[in-house]
Amino acid sequence: MSIFKEIARKRREREIKDTVKKVGIGATIGTAIGVITGILTAPKSGKETREDIANTTKEIAENTKNAVDETVATVKEGTSKFAKDFSESSEKIKSEVKERYEAFKDRDMFEVELEKNKEKAEETDVEEEEVETEDNNELE
Repeated sequence: MSIFKEIARKRREREIKDTVKKVGIGATIGTAIGVITGILTAPKSGKETREDIANTTKEIAENTKNAVDETVATVKEGTSKFAKDFSESSEKIKSEVKERYEAFKDRDMFEVELEKNKEKAEETDVEEEEVETEDNNELE
Protein backbone atom coordinates (compact mmCIF):
# COMPACT_ATOMS: atom_id res chain seq x y z
CA MET A 1 0.00 0.00 0.00
CA SER A 2 1.40 3.36 -0.93
CA ILE A 3 1.99 6.04 1.66
CA PHE A 4 -0.61 8.28 0.00
CA LYS A 5 -3.32 5.64 0.25
CA GLU A 6 -2.37 5.05 3.88
CA ILE A 7 -2.60 8.77 4.67
CA ALA A 8 -5.98 9.01 2.89
CA ARG A 9 -7.29 6.00 4.85
CA LYS A 10 -6.17 7.55 8.15
CA ARG A 11 -7.80 10.85 7.20
CA ARG A 12 -11.12 9.07 6.46
CA GLU A 13 -10.93 7.26 9.82
CA ARG A 14 -10.36 10.58 11.61
CA GLU A 15 -13.27 12.20 9.75
CA ILE A 16 -15.58 9.33 10.72
CA LYS A 17 -14.54 9.59 14.37
CA ASP A 18 -15.06 13.36 14.29
CA THR A 19 -18.53 12.88 12.80
CA VAL A 20 -19.48 10.31 15.45
CA LYS A 21 -18.21 12.65 18.15
CA LYS A 22 -20.22 15.58 16.79
CA VAL A 23 -23.40 13.48 16.55
CA GLY A 24 -22.92 12.32 20.15
CA ILE A 25 -22.44 15.85 21.40
CA GLY A 26 -25.46 17.05 19.41
CA ALA A 27 -27.62 14.25 20.80
CA THR A 28 -26.51 15.06 24.36
CA ILE A 29 -27.28 18.75 23.95
CA GLY A 30 -30.64 18.00 22.31
CA THR A 31 -31.58 15.63 25.11
CA ALA A 32 -30.61 18.20 27.72
CA ILE A 33 -32.68 20.91 26.06
CA GLY A 34 -35.68 18.56 25.76
CA VAL A 35 -35.46 17.50 29.39
CA ILE A 36 -35.16 21.07 30.64
CA THR A 37 -38.07 22.18 28.48
CA GLY A 38 -40.16 19.26 29.72
CA ILE A 39 -39.37 20.01 33.35
CA LEU A 40 -40.08 23.70 33.09
CA THR A 41 -43.43 23.19 31.37
CA ALA A 42 -44.56 20.32 33.62
CA PRO A 43 -47.43 21.09 36.03
CA LYS A 44 -45.48 20.55 39.27
CA SER A 45 -44.82 22.69 42.29
CA GLY A 46 -41.71 24.88 42.41
CA LYS A 47 -39.98 22.61 44.94
CA GLU A 48 -40.55 19.49 42.84
CA THR A 49 -39.41 21.27 39.69
CA ARG A 50 -36.20 22.44 41.39
CA GLU A 51 -35.50 18.88 42.58
CA ASP A 52 -36.12 17.55 39.07
CA ILE A 53 -33.81 20.20 37.62
CA ALA A 54 -31.07 19.33 40.15
CA ASN A 55 -31.42 15.59 39.47
CA THR A 56 -31.50 16.09 35.73
CA THR A 57 -28.48 18.40 35.88
CA LYS A 58 -26.50 15.78 37.81
CA GLU A 59 -27.56 13.12 35.33
CA ILE A 60 -26.60 15.27 32.34
CA ALA A 61 -23.26 16.16 33.93
CA GLU A 62 -22.54 12.46 34.52
CA ASN A 63 -23.57 11.54 30.97
CA THR A 64 -21.44 14.33 29.54
CA LYS A 65 -18.47 13.27 31.65
CA ASN A 66 -18.87 9.68 30.41
CA ALA A 67 -19.14 10.85 26.80
CA VAL A 68 -16.00 12.99 27.18
CA ASP A 69 -14.12 10.10 28.81
CA GLU A 70 -15.12 7.78 25.97
CA THR A 71 -14.10 10.36 23.39
CA VAL A 72 -10.74 10.90 25.07
CA ALA A 73 -10.17 7.13 25.19
CA THR A 74 -11.09 6.82 21.50
CA VAL A 75 -8.78 9.68 20.54
CA LYS A 76 -5.91 8.21 22.57
CA GLU A 77 -6.47 4.80 20.99
CA GLY A 78 -6.64 6.33 17.51
CA THR A 79 -3.53 8.42 18.12
CA SER A 80 -1.65 5.40 19.40
CA LYS A 81 -2.74 3.29 16.43
CA PHE A 82 -1.87 6.08 13.99
CA ALA A 83 1.58 6.48 15.57
CA LYS A 84 2.18 2.73 15.35
CA ASP A 85 0.95 2.54 11.75
CA PHE A 86 2.98 5.60 10.79
CA SER A 87 6.07 4.11 12.41
CA GLU A 88 5.57 0.83 10.54
CA SER A 89 4.98 2.67 7.26
CA SER A 90 8.04 4.83 7.72
CA GLU A 91 10.16 1.74 8.47
CA LYS A 92 8.87 0.11 5.28
CA ILE A 93 9.67 3.25 3.31
CA LYS A 94 13.14 3.48 4.85
CA SER A 95 13.92 -0.12 3.98
CA GLU A 96 12.60 0.29 0.44
CA VAL A 97 14.64 3.44 -0.08
CA LYS A 98 17.70 1.68 1.27
CA GLU A 99 17.14 -1.31 -1.03
CA ARG A 100 16.71 0.95 -4.05
CA TYR A 101 19.78 2.95 -3.05
CA GLU A 102 21.82 -0.25 -2.76
CA ALA A 103 20.49 -1.46 -6.11
CA PHE A 104 21.36 1.87 -7.68
CA LYS A 105 24.74 1.85 -6.03
CA ASP A 106 25.39 -1.68 -7.29
CA ARG A 107 24.26 -0.68 -10.77
CA ASP A 108 26.47 2.39 -10.64
CA MET A 109 29.43 0.26 -9.55
CA PHE A 110 28.65 -2.20 -12.36
CA GLU A 111 28.62 0.67 -14.85
CA VAL A 112 31.93 1.93 -13.46
CA GLU A 113 33.40 -1.56 -13.93
CA LEU A 114 32.03 -1.69 -17.47
CA GLU A 115 33.53 1.71 -18.15
CA LYS A 116 36.92 0.56 -16.82
CA ASN A 117 36.76 -2.60 -18.92
CA LYS A 118 35.81 -0.53 -21.97
CA GLU A 119 38.76 1.80 -21.36
CA LYS A 120 41.11 -1.19 -21.01
CA ALA A 121 39.74 -2.67 -24.23
CA GLU A 122 40.26 0.64 -26.01
CA GLU A 123 43.82 0.86 -24.65
CA THR A 124 44.46 -2.68 -25.85
CA ASP A 125 43.03 -1.85 -29.28
CA VAL A 126 45.25 1.25 -29.49
CA GLU A 127 48.33 -0.80 -28.51
CA GLU A 128 47.45 -3.47 -31.08
CA GLU A 129 47.04 -0.83 -33.77
CA GLU A 130 50.42 0.67 -32.85
CA VAL A 131 52.06 -2.76 -33.04
CA GLU A 132 50.39 -3.43 -36.41
CA THR A 133 51.51 -0.04 -37.70
CA GLU A 134 55.07 -0.70 -36.57
CA ASP A 135 54.97 -4.16 -38.18
CA ASN A 136 53.64 -2.71 -41.43
CA ASN A 137 56.36 -0.05 -41.41
CA GLU A 138 59.03 -2.68 -40.90
CA LEU A 139 57.65 -4.80 -43.74
CA GLU A 140 57.72 -1.96 -46.18
